[in-house]
Amino acid sequence: MAHAVEQAIVPATRVVAITWVHSSTGVKTPVRAIADVIAAANTRRTPDRRIWLCVDGVHGFGVEDVAMADLGCDFFVAGTHKWVFGPRGTGVIWGRAELWPMLRPTIPAFGRSSYAGWLRGGLEPATTADVMTPGGFHSFEHRWALGEAFEFQREIGKAQVAARIHALNRRCKDGLATMKHITLLTPHRDDLSSGSSSSRWRA
Repeated sequence: MAHAVEQAIVPATRVVAITWVHSSTGVKTPVRAIADVIAAANTRRTPDRRIWLCVDGVHGFGVEDVAMADLGCDFFVAGTHKWVFGPRGTGVIWGRAELWPMLRPTIPAFGRSSYAGWLRGGLEPATTADVMTPGGFHSFEHRWALGEAFEFQREIGKAQVAARIHALNRRCKDGLATMKHITLLTPHRDDLSSGSSSSRWRA
């Protein structure tokens, strides 16, 4: 996959957006290897022409025992209602601090300094994900509940969570593989799969 990305990069390439774990197959993409390919390509570019690596991480976030530094991406977005066990409709956006000023919110936040800038026809550069949050009434009780969800994960420990989820998925895949009417789509190997298993039923 990393080689395919490398071969596809052209001078006009500015963003590479990938999914960490594919929901339809359970295949886990090599984010770090792809990040390294893009980093190598960026050494031959000026800063204003650098390529950004953006990751949809919803099916791996809360499963894998990694940090953002391990992935090497520029922006990471994930819902938190899956493996983090937060309320539905909640999520996180992580980005490299030096890249936030390159972004502009589609819908600026209300009630903040950016709101005044929006009314004047000019927005201040974004510096955090908070500035990228639209205005209006928010489900604050859902946001507040996220703190408890993350604390629950921390109490268990990321390594223990990852080991348990992968063990359960290996057991599921082993069982599915014995069924003649089932085609398992998800790889058995932990480095190629994550917290979900996908299969196809055959008549």
